[in-house]
Amino acid sequence: MRYLKAFFIPTLGCMLPAMGQGPLNPVSGPAPMMRTLDQVEPRTPISELPFTISEPGSYYVTDNLEVTGNGILVESDNVSIDLNGFTMRGSGSGLGVRVAGFDNVRVRNGGIHEFNHGIYKENSNYGRLEALALSNHTGNGIWIRALSGTCNGHRIRDVTVSNNGSRGLNLEAGSEGVASGNVLAGVRAIGNSFNGIRISANGGVSSGNVVRDGWVQGNLQFTALDIIVENGGRSGGNIIENMRVVENVHSGLRLIANGSDSINTGNIVRNNQVKRNGNQTPGLSVVGSSNGQANGNLLEGNAVHENLSWGIYLNSSLSQGTSRGNAIRNSTVSGNHSYGIRLGGNTEGTRVENNVVSDHPTGIRVDSSKSFVFTNTLFGNSAGIMAGSGNLVAPLIVGGTGEIPNTTNPWANFAP
Repeated sequence: MRYLKAFFIPTLGCMLPAMGQGPLNPVSGPAPMMRTLDQVEPRTPISELPFTISEPGSYYVTDNLEVTGNGILVESDNVSIDLNGFTMRGSGSGLGVRVAGFDNVRVRNGGIHEFNHGIYKENSNYGRLEALALSNHTGNGIWIRALSGTCNGHRIRDVTVSNNGSRGLNLEAGSEGVASGNVLAGVRAIGNSFNGIRISANGGVSSGNVVRDGWVQGNLQFTALDIIVENGGRSGGNIIENMRVVENVHSGLRLIANGSDSINTGNIVRNNQVKRNGNQTPGLSVVGSSNGQANGNLLEGNAVHENLSWGIYLNSSLSQGTSRGNAIRNSTVSGNHSYGIRLGGNTEGTRVENNVVSDHPTGIRVDSSKSFVFTNTLFGNSAGIMAGSGNLVAPLIVGGTGEIPNTTNPWANFAP
C-alpha cells in the first residue's frame, strides 16, 4: 500500500522579507470643484435707475426700484435681464425697458409698472419675455413694433398685462415691417382700456404667429383679441388656440382685413372659449371690409356661448370686401343673443359643418350665396336654418319621435 507523504508549504509572509511602511499622514483632498454663480454666469447688478446696457451679458436687479422717465435702456445684442423677483416702477412716463434695433434680449422674473409703455421693442428679433407682470402703464403693457424692419422669433411666456391705458400686448408690423414667427404662450390680458392682445399688419407683414393657452378678460374697448390687417398689409398662417376670451366689454375674437389690398388669410382659430362678450358685437368674427380680403380661414372646435350679439359672424360688403372660402366646423354655439352662426355679405364658398347650435332666435343664417351648410345639429332655436337662394343647404331633418330619423342623406342637418 502506498501512502502520501505529508509536506508543509510556508506562508508567503514567512517567505518574504519584512517591507518598510510609508508615512501615515493623509494626503491632501481634491481641489474644490464647485464654482460660484459669477463664475458660471458672470452677472452685472442693476441697483438704480435709469440704467443703460451697452455690452452683451447677464444683468440682474438687486431691489425694488423707482424712476421718473426711462428705466432700462438696452443698446446691445445678447442681453439677459433678470428682475430677480423685484419690481420696477415709473411715474407714468418713459419706458420700463427699451430695446431698439438689437437682437436676442431676454427679460424675465419680475414686475414692471406705471411707465408709459412697460416693455417697448422696435426692430428687435429673437427676444424672450418670461414670468413678468406689467400693469398700470398709460400706454401698452408690451409693444413690439417692426417699423421698416423686423420683429421676428419672439417667445413670450407666462406674462400678465393688466389695467393698462391702451393695449395689453401690441405686436405690430408697420409699413414695410415684418413681425412673424412669434409665440405668445400663457399670456393673460386683463382689464386693459383697449385690446387685450392685438396683432396687426399696418402696411407690413404679420404671419406665422401663435397665440395659445392664455386668458383675455375684462378689456374695455375694441376687440379683446384682434388679428387685424390694414393699409395694404398682409397676414396669414397665424394660429390662435386654447384661448379663454371671456367677459370683455366689446367683441371677443376677430380676424379682419380692412382697406384696399389688405389680406388676412389662411389663419387657424381652434379650441378657444369665447363667452359672455358684449356691446352688441360678435363673439367670434371674420370680416373683410373696404376692399379687404379675409379669405380661407379655419374656425374649428371653438366654444362660443352667451355673447350679447351673434355667436360666430362672417361678414363683408359685396362691393367693399370679401370673406370667402372660410370654414366653420366642429364647434358648439349656444345661448348667444342673436344668430348662432351668420354669414353676411360676400362670404361665398364658406362651409358650415358638423356644429352644434342651440338656443338662439335663429340657429344659422346665410345671406350670401354659394356657401354650404350640412351635418349640423340644431336644437332650442326659434328658427333652425335661414338661407338665401344659391346656397347648398342639406335638408333639416326634424325628429321628435325619440328615434333617429330615417334618412339616406349623409349631409342632412338634424333638429331633434
